[in-house]
Parts: sequence; structure tokens; C-alpha cells
Amino acid sequence: MHEDIAPPNYSRGAPIPWWAKMGLKVVLSRLPVSYATWSRLGAFRHSFLTDANKVVDAPRAHVGRYREVRGQTPRCVLELGPGELTARAVTYAALGATRIILVDVGDFGANDVAAYQRAAQLTEEFGIAPPSLQDAKDRAEIFQRCGTEYLCGGLADLEKIGSGEVDLIVSDAVLEHVRKSDFHPLLAQLRRVAAPDAVALHGIDFHDHLGGGLQNLRFSDATWEAEWMARSGFYTNRISPSATIELLQKAGFQASVRYRLAWPRAPLRRDQLNADIAPNWSDHDLHTAMLQIQAEPAPAGP
Repeated sequence: MHEDIAPPNYSRGAPIPWWAKMGLKVVLSRLPVSYATWSRLGAFRHSFLTDANKVVDAPRAHVGRYREVRGQTPRCVLELGPGELTARAVTYAALGATRIILVDVGDFGANDVAAYQRAAQLTEEFGIAPPSLQDAKDRAEIFQRCGTEYLCGGLADLEKIGSGEVDLIVSDAVLEHVRKSDFHPLLAQLRRVAAPDAVALHGIDFHDHLGGGLQNLRFSDATWEAEWMARSGFYTNRISPSATIELLQKAGFQASVRYRLAWPRAPLRRDQLNADIAPNWSDHDLHTAMLQIQAEPAPAGP
């Protein structure tokens, strides 16, 4: 496992108090404004990975890791919560995947054909031959050419995927946003769809989305899991790093930490944690800002 120390002001965002950000987002989330508009304004981006090169870099890293572990290219790739980065489908197809499944909780993906053509151009710059997209009329045609299914029903849509069909499972800063009550069912579905030799790669942020600390651990479960709170654009499920590993194992995965980003000092003192939270977060957990986890299906028992 490789480990780094989080830099000062890691994921701090706008220089305003966390409680002010929280109040502002609660108010903004109730205004009759579409997600697309908020996204253009930068208020509720579904993914923080907005750099165009991430459309190529991250898929290359994920497929590269699968090749290191399995010695071949994944045929079927499942990515959870791609947000605006649905153009990653072009890169996965260019890298040799024949079936790409993108699952999200809504249609947050890019609709502009030019975004996908730009992804194809980027793959060519890396020496990877993408599917031909020059005369594609719309996103649906691009997805067809790339062998891509875009499912926007969240957990329910995972049930549409056949058992044992997926070789590579990917999530980048997604699992922390899954509702706490849905977390175990999600992992159970991922285990079901995973091929016997599948590899799952999860990048998980454990910091809050109010300023890059752990201010979210101040609240009771009753408050934090309330619908009005959970739908305000800063929800994280507050499942600790150690509990995440345990839940992956209970779901039937062998999980290991490949990378840890740690704070030199915990952002919140233990006496500041809510009583619902304190027993579930060890001191090691409180120093963990982010993990990259690799999970593989555990062998079936006798």
C-alpha cells in the first residue's frame, strides 16, 4: 500500500465556513432550477473530475490495473456514477472493452456529440484507436458504436445485469454518496454481477463535502439521513474506512487498500463526534481522507 499526506487545504473549496456552505446548499437545492443549470454554475457537480484528460487517464489506469492483475483486457466494464463523464465510454471501447455499462441515479451525462468526439481525439493522442464517431448524429448512436448501455435508475438498474457478466467494476468518488441504507444492497448486486475473476476498483473520499474535513460527523443519524438533508447536494453516508472494508468482505469480496491519503491530524476531535458516530470511527479512520480499494470475488466456500 502506498500512502501520502493530504496537503494543506485539501479539498477545501470556497473559503467560507462549512456551516455557511451547508445552509446555502440546503436553500439552493429547494429552488426550481434544473441540474443542468446548477452544473453550469458549478453548484452541484455530480463529479469533481471535470478535466477533459480525466476522460482518458482514469479509464486507462483502471484497465491497466486489470491487465496487471489478470493479464488480459476486460471484455465487460461497469462504471458506477460517471456523472458528466459518460464520454469515458469512448476510452473503454478504444482500450478493447466490448461491453460498457454506465450506471447512475439520473441522466447527468454529456449530451453534446462534440464531447465524445473530443474523447476520441484524446485517445488517439495516447496512441489508442477509438471507434469512428465523426458522423455520429447523437449520443445514442455513439453509445451504440461503443457498445455502451447507459442505465439511469441507480441500484434498481443493476438488477438488469446478468449474474457473473462483469469483468471490471469501477467507481471514482461514488460509493461515499450511496445512501447508507442502500450500501449493502449495492455491494450485494456488485458481487452478483461480478465474474469469478472480476476486479473492482473503488476510489472513496471519506472527507465531508462541506470543506474537506469531517464536519458531517457532528450530526446524528436521524438528522443526517433525513430526506431533506440527504438531497441537499453534500450527502455522504459516513460509513468509516474500516467499516467499508468489512462490508465489502461481508458482500463476498476480498478487499485490500492500494492507496491511502491521510491527514497528519484528524480534522475533528473525538469529543466533537456525534454519539451515533463515535463508536464506528477509529482513530485511524479519523485520519483517513481517501482510499483506493481493490476488491476481487472471494472463492466460494465448501
